[in-house]
Amino acid sequence: MVFYIVACGKDGKLEELKELKQAAALAGTKEVWVDCENPSKEEVEEVAKAFGLHPLSVEDALNERQRAKLEEYEGYSYLVIHSFGLTERWQLSN
Repeated sequence: MVFYIVACGKDGKLEELKELKQAAALAGTKEVWVDCENPSKEEVEEVAKAFGLHPLSVEDALNERQRAKLEEYEGYSYLVIHSFGLTERWQLSN
């Protein structure tokens, strides 16, 4: 799985982070974005534990067919988005 973690302070500076523990520690003072691409159940649980995520957002993260949405939880926002691209033959893929 790919984790892409970025933190942003009030000064607007972006800081790329490598570890979930580091990101969770900054979450109280900075905005933190964690992007997970094709996570396993164990990896989702690791993120959930690090950030204290609500069980429903964990369930949604494990559902590959989850509809796009934004949900507000106490202390964080949960966003599901889907992207698409073009293959070499100009066919849409997701």
